[in-house]
Amino acid sequence: MGTIYRHFPNKTALVERIAIKVMQESLDEVRHALAEEPATWTAFTRVVRHMVRLRSSQLFPVSRGRAKEPGPELAGVRTQLLTALEDLVVRTQRAGAMRDDVNAFDVVMMLNSIPPRLPDMEGDSPTADLADRYVGVLLDGLRAPGSEALAQPAPGRREIDQFFRTVHGL
Repeated sequence: MGTIYRHFPNKTALVERIAIKVMQESLDEVRHALAEEPATWTAFTRVVRHMVRLRSSQLFPVSRGRAKEPGPELAGVRTQLLTALEDLVVRTQRAGAMRDDVNAFDVVMMLNSIPPRLPDMEGDSPTADLADRYVGVLLDGLRAPGSEALAQPAPGRREIDQFFRTVHGL
């Protein structure tokens, strides 16, 4: 604990630094995927899988319920990440690979609904990681053309900001 508090004045600062790191890594992945993948759907699935793996390996549960306004660095990297995800979704939709009735905020909310790796309660069996299974279901549901009409309009930036503030305190 002493080492942590020598580098961070409090738990909120530590959680915010972790969130900045995770969001920056995700932003970098979006940029690399768009530059390296030949098809936007491939870039999109690469980013989704990366973000789920990254989320499973991080300490976001420590931030639950910490409803404070994010600092300027966190707010800035979150805005950049959301903008990059919006661009990726729009490009994927324009390529005809993703349903037109979803947006990047839908994707963010869906990614946050995928549970992280389940803890190994018995100590002698491998940890159950169902994330890949749920990512497969998620991606299949996002593919164009989409056969199920969606009941509600897509969330916007206001809803995403409120979600992160109330659930993660970011």
